[in-house]
Amino acid sequence: MVAQRHRNPRTTTLSELQRVLDEPHQVPPEIEQTLEELFYRFREKFGRDPGPDDPIFFDPHSDQPLPLGREALNEMWERLADAMVCQREITPETAYAMKKTGLLVTEQTKGLVRDTELHKWNAALEEYRNVAEQLDKPMRLHDDLSSIRSRRPFQRRRST
Repeated sequence: MVAQRHRNPRTTTLSELQRVLDEPHQVPPEIEQTLEELFYRFREKFGRDPGPDDPIFFDPHSDQPLPLGREALNEMWERLADAMVCQREITPETAYAMKKTGLLVTEQTKGLVRDTELHKWNAALEEYRNVAEQLDKPMRLHDDLSSIRSRRPFQRRRST
């Protein structure tokens, strides 16, 4: 799911999310369940329902609903991508694009993403494919011998 963001590109407020949820498309049950969990955590931490400008991903160590820092968000996003690959919910290619762009673009959310973000997403997918293609090519014998020749040979020790 992607919501339009005004400040930190990975910080979405509840009011921004609500606008996306109100649009005429169906929210997948997994997303709905995740949002319910996030709202529950917010209520547990702050003793109230989240307001329209409260962050969805908040700093659990703060006494006020402050957005998570960029480093914490990046770490959480990368863990999410890795977990989704392990559970075979997404491909490694998609996980790479998630980590590279901070987005998760699906057929359902493609229309919600700005053209520039979609371009970055597609470029990340293409970058992954190019690297994967290079890794799948068998190493040529010439390349292998060149790399061996460039290393310093082992020197034999003389026995005394």
